[in-house]
Amino acid sequence: MDIRRTAGIVSFIAGVMVLFLGGMPVAAVIGGAQSVNPLGFLLVLAGAILVVAAHAPAPASKPRIVLRSSIHNSPSLCRLAEEATNNERVQTELNHLLSELSRGNDTAGLTPGRIGGTDVSYLRGRNGGRLFYRSYQARDERVYDVVGKSCKGRNEDQVISAIEKIYRH
Repeated sequence: MDIRRTAGIVSFIAGVMVLFLGGMPVAAVIGGAQSVNPLGFLLVLAGAILVVAAHAPAPASKPRIVLRSSIHNSPSLCRLAEEATNNERVQTELNHLLSELSRGNDTAGLTPGRIGGTDVSYLRGRNGGRLFYRSYQARDERVYDVVGKSCKGRNEDQVISAIEKIYRH
């Protein structure tokens, strides 16, 4: 039995005993003719609070966020990521999207998307930056594995084609 529940029950019973067996008639407590023994009242109140607290659900623990990169596993995706980040505005945008993803925000930027037939999702920025990643749960960790970076209009189609070849189901 939980220690809070046990302490609550003991405190509640002790408070009731002090109230009712402490020389004050039950009718006086119910009718309010006399003041209630403050010690008994506090013990009853503390007991009730502890019993309720013992039954409260434990707060859910959030999984730890882990950010990884597998871009280096593919020479073509690595080269395409370097091309995308030549534009300073796109690089700044990709850094922001990475920062948001590291906090578990997988809806940052414009409407996020998925590459059909794969388990790869992506975040989109206003300046054309695209951050491609895979997401999975590992024990108590939420893992985001970055698999590609692109710039809309420059190399996005090439990055999507390379990702489809590697990660197609």
